Amino acid sequence: MIRFHRPALALAVAAGLLLTSAGHAAAAPAPSTVTPVISIAPLAGTLADSGLEPRREDSKRSMRSTQTAEEALAEQRKTIKTHVYRPPAPGLSVLAYPGEDWITRDECLTKWISGFRGPWHYKNHYSACHVFRLTVTYRHCNPTCGPPVGGTTARTVIIGRGLHTARNLDWDIYFDDWTPWGESHEETLLNVGINCTSFVGENTNCGSDRPNGDTKKIAEWKQINHYLQHDSPVTLSPKPSDPQAIRDEMRGHFNYVPTFVTPVNGDRYTTKGTIGRCDNATYISGAGCMFTGTAGIYQLDYNDPAYSQSSQFIWRAQRQITQTKPGTPGTYVPGGYFAQPITGYFEPLTRNKHGSDNRTEIRNTCIANWGPNYTDPAVPGGESRECDEYPFSSTYQSGYYWRQAQNSGNASARSYAVEVIDASHNREAGGNRLRLFYEYDHLLDKDPFYVEIINGPPV
Repeated sequence: MIRFHRPALALAVAAGLLLTSAGHAAAAPAPSTVTPVISIAPLAGTLADSGLEPRREDSKRSMRSTQTAEEALAEQRKTIKTHVYRPPAPGLSVLAYPGEDWITRDECLTKWISGFRGPWHYKNHYSACHVFRLTVTYRHCNPTCGPPVGGTTARTVIIGRGLHTARNLDWDIYFDDWTPWGESHEETLLNVGINCTSFVGENTNCGSDRPNGDTKKIAEWKQINHYLQHDSPVTLSPKPSDPQAIRDEMRGHFNYVPTFVTPVNGDRYTTKGTIGRCDNATYISGAGCMFTGTAGIYQLDYNDPAYSQSSQFIWRAQRQITQTKPGTPGTYVPGGYFAQPITGYFEPLTRNKHGSDNRTEIRNTCIANWGPNYTDPAVPGGESRECDEYPFSSTYQSGYYWRQAQNSGNASARSYAVEVIDASHNREAGGNRLRLFYEYDHLLDKDPFYVEIINGPPV
């Protein structure tokens, strides 16, 4: 097991008196003190491949990060995870949908045991979990400290839980598999908690019921094996520099960092944190808190009869763009859940909550390829047709924004695709189901997501 040590601080201990055999009183040498030192190690593998980034810090808990939210989010998105969106049962309202589907302790452990290295796993936007081994070692100091003489380790599981209907983020820390060795000093105090900080420039408050964590003897932690923290984050006021849409949402970002302290000497150890975001967006559910470290995957079935014309069109746009219109060779559309062959990068779509009222580019392309009467039924007596576009008009990668880029001299290989399909297929895949995905997965304006067509032809 990897352990990190620093020079320990000795405790003040009253010196005793020792009577010599001659009966004379002589000052006894100060007895050594036992000083605890905290360290953290991955459940398996090395620190380098775990992403744990454990670090020692000043023992005082901070209430404010040194970064802006924009800086922290940009850093996080370099290694952003993904989750598959699970649609609700038909007819279920946003408020009734149990969309959190929180991860369980066993699910979290299974993820790490199967080889995941972290540091954080996100089951969805509402569940984050983290696993590692916490170690407290004991050293005798008088005044310098000798080698470790004992200690105890515990497997540690941390679970964060958001809500899609309220500004709440709750935290559980579970301990098990305690393994002592050498000398036992279970009277040692250990402070446990999730330190929440606001980001620079945001007027927010974490609203934690345990801002300083909880302190118990190691023996007591071994008995209860659980820590619970309730946070009700609030945005006191939006940033004046934010666009009005974001200001209306009362967005607030919060940095959550697992923190462990031995109060006797102030030894403080933390692991890499994660970002929670809360809002009051009325176009979602009115309030909610979620984790930004994952992007949702919106899945459509290639063969679903309710919208197969749309899903098959999107598959061709993503995989065989020349079979769509305008279909320019050497171009591509973003959003597929795979590395784009032209750029080599995963390129998500981002939600545009305002949608695109200007569909001139799209309609002109359909008229140019299917004629001015493209809305006529494909067969006599059939349903009317519509000009389906991908990326969706409700994203910042739609054909409208492609034209804006062309007009501003920022043209690239990124493009768009259109196809005329039955109206019901268009409105189901790119309308009803997509709207539910936005709402239940709690996507705000400019949030990233991917589109995956399942059960399609082999690639």
